[in-house]
Amino acid sequence: MKTIVQWWLVIVSGSALVLAVVLGYIFIRNNAADESVMEASGRNQLRFQVHYLPNPVFPNGPSSHLHFLRNFTDFIEVENSFSVELSESLHIRYSYTARTNLIVTYGGTAGSIVFEEETILNEGSGNTQGDRLSIPDGSYIIDLDIYMQVFENFLYHHEQFMDASGEGTTGFRNFNAALHIEFIHTIETRPTFMAQTIINGYEIPLGQNVFTLTPFGAPGFTDTVVRVGTMGGVGIIRMILVGGLFLFGVFGLTMSYFRLEKETNTQRKQVNTIIKKYEPEIIKVNAPMHLEKYQRIRVGDFEEILKLAVNLGKHITCYKDNRKASFTVIVDTMAYQYIIYYTRQERVKTDDTVTKISDYLAKYDMYRDELSIISDVSQEMIDHMENGKFNPLLKQAYFVAKALGVTIEEVFNLVDEQENI
Repeated sequence: MKTIVQWWLVIVSGSALVLAVVLGYIFIRNNAADESVMEASGRNQLRFQVHYLPNPVFPNGPSSHLHFLRNFTDFIEVENSFSVELSESLHIRYSYTARTNLIVTYGGTAGSIVFEEETILNEGSGNTQGDRLSIPDGSYIIDLDIYMQVFENFLYHHEQFMDASGEGTTGFRNFNAALHIEFIHTIETRPTFMAQTIINGYEIPLGQNVFTLTPFGAPGFTDTVVRVGTMGGVGIIRMILVGGLFLFGVFGLTMSYFRLEKETNTQRKQVNTIIKKYEPEIIKVNAPMHLEKYQRIRVGDFEEILKLAVNLGKHITCYKDNRKASFTVIVDTMAYQYIIYYTRQERVKTDDTVTKISDYLAKYDMYRDELSIISDVSQEMIDHMENGKFNPLLKQAYFVAKALGVTIEEVFNLVDEQENI
């Protein structure tokens, strides 16, 4: 069970370390890149036409003159559109408002504002992804007589109030009115942040016989954003998480390594101590022993196999590899073994209704590759036999059973084919 936990710790820690490295690379590439520049430009287009009442003086239809006569004017038509171009594709959030604002001042055109009335003609907002944006606000009919009527009503009520208070109408002519036709556009971009608000339109002074359209505001903008790879608040949190994941992976792998190294060193030290202490009784060999003709018996303590060798005048044969050390004493047809594994091994459990290879491997503390060498049957074939995925030939079954020191019937549950008909 401890071995399973240790290997799960290795797998989880290794996966966390790899994930942290990948995420860290992506994060650094996206958020700590070299300095880059994003360029943006916007343009607001305004158009207007003056529509006259039927008359013999202006027979040619709409006009685009900035000055026009009040008595001949039916209405004016104003069109507006807004477009943005970016040097790269970004997420764009935008909003727009078209409105009129009647402003009454006292004390000349630059006097104090004493009255305002705002009317929303159109508004909207949205989101899009790309390097271009076009907002056709539309066309708006402005009837100047309506706003003149509002101004005249203001003057009338003001006159009535002044008369009622006995102050007269002194300074009455110091009131001025102007109509503002305004178009407001706001855009924001992400992840490269840029924000722009553009306001433009026309101003038309009221109360005179000649109307004059005066454009105001900025027709557009240009902007340059220098991006210097910054993490920001969310980026710092992500970096902390990636760093924590990395440290967890390193800590887990380090702990697993030291545990494995400690266990391996302890077992190797035990083997070396036995060999050094009982050197006269031990013969070291460089290849595994072929014990298929012997009945193998596992002993649980080196002292037992040592007593057996001393009492019978036998030598103890020792074979070491990178996984274990085995001490063997041959007595007639019996092979007595004491095995020290450098690390704990978890045996594979299979359904014993098909084969008992796993049981005998566990019993003799034998690896499948060892069984393959002794039986001269490939390890892949032994795996298939063990898992019930292949029905072995009688010759193969015989060699496997012989290598395990048992009969075929003790290893394999052989079923007569006629029983399944």
